[in-house]
Amino acid sequence: MPAAPFVTLTATDVDTSVTSSLVISFVKYSPLISNISPSHVAAGASTIVTVTGANFGSFTKAFVNGQEVSASVMSSTSLTFTATVPSTSTSGLTLLLQNDNDPLQQALSPITVSVPSISYDAASRFLQQASWGPTPALIAHVQSIGFDAYLKEQFASQEDPYVTDTNFMQTTANLWMIAATHEQSQLRTKVSWAWYKLFASPGNTVNSISSAVPEITNRDAFGTFTSLLTDVSLNVEMGMFLNYCFTDNASAEPDENFAREVMQLFTIGANKLNDDGTLAHDQDGVVIPAYTQDDVRSIARAVTGLSYSGDVWNNNDAEGLIPMVSGSPGNHDSGSALVLGTSLPSGMDAQTELKQVVALLASQPNTGRRLSAYLIHELVTSNPSPDYVKRIAAVWANDGNGSTGNIQAVVKAILLDDEARRLDDPSVEAPYNFGRMRDSENFATTVIRSFGVTPIGGVPLWGAANDFGHISHEGAWDAPSVFGYYSDNYGLPGTTLRAPEAQLYTSDAISARAHFVAYIFGLPGVPNPVPSSVDWSKWANLAANDGGPLLDAINHLCFHGTMSAELRSTLQNNLQSISGTDLITRSQQTAYLAVMSPEFAVER
Repeated sequence: MPAAPFVTLTATDVDTSVTSSLVISFVKYSPLISNISPSHVAAGASTIVTVTGANFGSFTKAFVNGQEVSASVMSSTSLTFTATVPSTSTSGLTLLLQNDNDPLQQALSPITVSVPSISYDAASRFLQQASWGPTPALIAHVQSIGFDAYLKEQFASQEDPYVTDTNFMQTTANLWMIAATHEQSQLRTKVSWAWYKLFASPGNTVNSISSAVPEITNRDAFGTFTSLLTDVSLNVEMGMFLNYCFTDNASAEPDENFAREVMQLFTIGANKLNDDGTLAHDQDGVVIPAYTQDDVRSIARAVTGLSYSGDVWNNNDAEGLIPMVSGSPGNHDSGSALVLGTSLPSGMDAQTELKQVVALLASQPNTGRRLSAYLIHELVTSNPSPDYVKRIAAVWANDGNGSTGNIQAVVKAILLDDEARRLDDPSVEAPYNFGRMRDSENFATTVIRSFGVTPIGGVPLWGAANDFGHISHEGAWDAPSVFGYYSDNYGLPGTTLRAPEAQLYTSDAISARAHFVAYIFGLPGVPNPVPSSVDWSKWANLAANDGGPLLDAINHLCFHGTMSAELRSTLQNNLQSISGTDLITRSQQTAYLAVMSPEFAVER
């Protein structure tokens, strides 16, 4: 067919040289569409679509959203094609049929795309908070069952089998493998990590039970805070670390280490709080202390005389859960004690009195207010509104069934609160003070999970992760002191913003992140490189041409649809500077630069 829908035929008489012309117009057989089935397709699925109409042939081409797809012509009135809809799609598909390069063509109104009630971006963001990082499979699972059902699955998960061993590296490596791969216990392990950072017992206090406190926090992660604190306080590792195991009543001044830390760090905190977590002040505007030195002395006396059974120095305890017991009655101060205005009766043995102290501290309103804010910081945002804290503290005080400190109820309330979920729509602009810095562990596991990093030869990858954790000042289960890795009240210099994790965000920590990602991505030029532990082939086919599909996939998976135009432009410019035939390098470098960006460093 000519470009114009007509031709001019000219004839010349050879004898007379008379010329005559005739214009002939052509009728073009454009494709005609009368019906399409199905009329809607599902996001995240591939669907065979059948089109009926007329004038179809081997010369008929099909285009979906401007991209040609392979069409199978069944007859002059029927053809089929496969519509593959991205999981992130929220708009319809436009079908266009064309016969050869005929400018006359027919387009169909957009084919409806069925989007789950929970969008891909919303599920991705929810899993940023409720797991160690989203994966495409887990996002689809959450979309199919909903937030509430996912939480029920996680709350029903079994405790993770950490390996207790004198080799602390092996214990840590095991955690990494669990955190990065065990879908059924994602939230349990993440909440366990938050509790461990609160209690912060350094590893190797007693070599044979180096993972005792991590095991307790994992087992008790979703129970009551009273049970959790009791088990931690009775564990011999904590007893050794805070010097209250084997304390003797004969001492004029029993060691006060535990007494101070159990109040200042584990429960009520240093200062009294209002019901919304803000500091309480007296009538003169002075901050009110939460406890006195007399309270410290009373608790120190109450926990004298604790001992342990067995030889924890030489015998490896498979469970890592050795509780302290009451030792010689003469070593325990069994007199009455006054703690926070409450009298503890005389005559109790050491273990019973410690349990009484723990129960008293766990029930204090200040404990619920402080730890509600702490868990919000760990899971959602470092700067929650006072109303957010107040709502969660109310759940801590009463879970609806009269129980106090029901961790499961508190975690659920935190994750489903309107303040946690209001940014699930990426079109909603995040407040400047919302979000939290990714600590080293969350950064690494999110990268591992998002890009499907798999162990190479087993432990080596996890060993690299452990090394990374220590270089970036946050070795898993190995806090440098009872004060943990960083202060929960640390703020960004020159601002009023709390950003605890930023205290560790040093130049060497950033360098450690860069090296770790380059290592596990298998980028060339990395010292002691490893074969790529990521299947880049599934990313490479998205990196062709301008790389738009690759950027879209990373945006929705890693940034829940909020990647800025500036970052996208930077990534695309770099991608297009790489040979269009080297799709693997395009994919690797784009993913590397994306996760090393300041935008990825902050969970919003």
